[in-house]
Amino acid sequence: MRDYYVFRPERRCDRFDLRVRFDRSRVPAWVRRVEAEDVHSYNTYDGVPADSELVAVDHTGEATASFSGLRQHFGSGLQWGWLR
Repeated sequence: MRDYYVFRPERRCDRFDLRVRFDRSRVPAWVRRVEAEDVHSYNTYDGVPADSELVAVDHTGEATASFSGLRQHFGSGLQWGWLR
């Protein structure tokens, strides 16, 4: 499985809600919000996200995000990493 789930709309999309569920015994070190990024930005992402980009993983192992007014052909979703 890839280390992200990103939606790249080809047509108008007013709203996108995403929920990613991780194994509670193995949650990632970080989850970051990807918003209107080019495919190369999240495909080759090799950094540590800024605190403003971080998304919490709750006690059930889920991370959620909502997006509105998505840009066509740009990715929005969540990306995660195992080491910080």
